[in-house]
Amino acid sequence: ISCGEGCGCIWSHINIDFARIFLLWFVIVFYALFGAAVFSALERPSELEAHCRWNRQLAEFVQDHRVPSEDLRELLGHYEEAIAAGIRMEARRPRWDFSGAFYFVATVASTIGFGMAAPATLNGKIFLIFYGLIGCAATILFFNLFLEHMIMLITFLTRRCRKQKQKTKLSKRHIVPNLNTQLEHGDEQEDWKPSVYYVTLILATVAILVSCGASGLYSAMEDWSYLESMYFCFVAFSTMGFGDMVSGQQAHYEARWVYQIANSLMFILGVSCTYSLFSVTAIIIKQMLNWILAKLFSLHCCRNHHGTCHVVKASLPSKSKCKCASTAVETVCQSLDTANSGPTFEDEIRDSDKLSKDDAEKDVFGALSKNCHLSHHHSVREDVRTVAMSNHQQQETNINAKSVL
Repeated sequence: ISCGEGCGCIWSHINIDFARIFLLWFVIVFYALFGAAVFSALERPSELEAHCRWNRQLAEFVQDHRVPSEDLRELLGHYEEAIAAGIRMEARRPRWDFSGAFYFVATVASTIGFGMAAPATLNGKIFLIFYGLIGCAATILFFNLFLEHMIMLITFLTRRCRKQKQKTKLSKRHIVPNLNTQLEHGDEQEDWKPSVYYVTLILATVAILVSCGASGLYSAMEDWSYLESMYFCFVAFSTMGFGDMVSGQQAHYEARWVYQIANSLMFILGVSCTYSLFSVTAIIIKQMLNWILAKLFSLHCCRNHHGTCHVVKASLPSKSKCKCASTAVETVCQSLDTANSGPTFEDEIRDSDKLSKDDAEKDVFGALSKNCHLSHHHSVREDVRTVAMSNHQQQETNINAKSVL
């Protein structure tokens, strides 16, 4: 794949996008086949055993009570319909009172959708379409804002820790930096951002801590084991929502309202943290795909002073040259000059054709510095010109004085 001028560079970028999509599709299909094989091997024997056990119990019941098997199967079919409507043999809380309906809309807006409750009337199903459209969109916006502020917080804290660490090193070495050194370190601190791997590690730690705390709550309130509670937290917080285990469905709880509030807060915090973790993990997966494509097609790129990658080439690394550095097409590779520097989260989510606020401020500061520098040279030249003119006038005065004498 070579990159020429203008549309050729854009066409190469489109080809790389299609290659990335195809590679991601292939990875997803392979991952799905791998998961299907593993789950089939783990769960199929248990399913066959449950079928055999149920058929044996059904045959024994028909034989002991002399009930026609057709009538029994019809009764069991009616009971399945009753279960879908929320009727169980054991005592459960109502599904469609106000608290139950509030729990339902929370699962709808958060896209969890346990499946333990669903509208049974036609009017309820129609209302759900419009309600879910706005509710899910607003919740996804909340998750994005949560991720943005989490990134800002992590960047602020890690920058402060890095600055404090550098100050400690300088104090141990008994180094007193001058004004220029302080300005340089200040610029470096403002430019420094944590890598996406570091952010992923922090978000994974936070998500694990939230899941562990929520698992302790559910294990105590729902009579589940701790591992079952961990499984429920992952299924719920990742918005899979199988519905095999649902919290808050028992008829009686100690401190019921307190538990319902805590359960809602756990859902909001857990889903937000897990969504943030999935978002940054997707960036790492994208970088892995870019690395695979770079190895397959020997892709290289050129970066301008803003760090935007512009060129896609299929030549050797030693012979790669920039051909269309004027265009603003983002490619899938990293230049050899920046290969050792870790990619930052800001570089991944920022548009390639727009300058960030920091870059704009740097350009303005550089322009002002350049103007000051030019003004200084201009003033020096004016001073030299003034001195030269004064010397010339002095020489003319001396010559006139000699002529008068």
